[in-house]
Formats: sequence, structure tokens, C-alpha cells
Amino acid sequence: MTQVKNMNNLGRSLLFALISMVFVLPMASAGLVGVYLNDSEDLVTSEEDITLPYGKNFILTFHVGGPYRIESGDDNFSAYSINVDVHFLSDVDRRDTCTMCAIPNLKPLGDTDKDPGYDTYQATFFSDMVAFEGYSGNIQFSIIIKNRTSGIVWD
Repeated sequence: MTQVKNMNNLGRSLLFALISMVFVLPMASAGLVGVYLNDSEDLVTSEEDITLPYGKNFILTFHVGGPYRIESGDDNFSAYSINVDVHFLSDVDRRDTCTMCAIPNLKPLGDTDKDPGYDTYQATFFSDMVAFEGYSGNIQFSIIIKNRTSGIVWD
């Protein structure tokens, strides 16, 4: 899970801050999935705080390796879809969860790109998304990776 705190800045502006990623993962999947916000360190293992000003889009990037790669040959584990839900945690401004607020897309390798050993997925969050409009408070990202039969392989 990732927590993001956004605050009003001079009335209408929002400030996304305090992003920390806490995942309870089986040890077998440690290092096989990395989650990055723009150019951050891996949010799965980092306790780094990240601040994004309102008006700036941000990108969640996922590096999916090992048996989770789409062409790994293991249909029980290979990532077929990644869903990102956004939970609004403010006690003052209650909102419904933005279900499947982002669905990351697989970024294919270019003809001259060397295989980095993982698949890359990206989801762009636009600062003017209706879900975030006027919101001030904590949010939490829930990230779920599913296989071809919709079985959850990582969350």
C-alpha cells in the first residue's frame, strides 16, 4: 500500500506528500516486483517521502520480473493485469474509493532495447483527475497483479 498526503496550497493548489510504500509480501516475491513514482527509489522497499506539487502529473512504474513476467511460461504467476485503486482516507472529506483508478500498460521493448530482465508497466495519474479535485488528505494506493485467470499473484 502507498500513502500519499495532499494538502491545499494557497487555496486551490494541492500538494501530494508523504508517500510511503508498505507491502506485506511473501519472501519469494521480494525483489521480483518494483514500484516507482516518477524517478523515485523502489517504493516497495523504500521509506522515502516524495512531494509532488498540484498541477504535475505523476507516473507509477512497475518492474515485474521472474515468474511474474508476462512471457515467463508460468500461467499461474505471469502478470496479465495490474490494477491500481485509490482509497481516500480523510475523515473530513469522505470519498468513495476510485476503483481501477489506473490500469498500467505494458511498455514493449524497442527493436534495439536490451532486455533488462523485467517487464515494465506504467500508469499515469493526471493532476486534474476528477477523483482528486479539491481533495485534501491522505490517499492510499492498492496495487493488485493478476494472472490470465484473474487469480491474484501479488498485492
